[in-house]
Amino acid sequence: MQQENDTKLKSKFTYEWSKS
Repeated sequence: MQQENDTKLKSKFTYEWSKS
């Protein structure tokens, strides 16, 4: 569960980072 949460967080961070 924690690992899945961590992956989602990284995906969101990477997505936001590539947008800018």
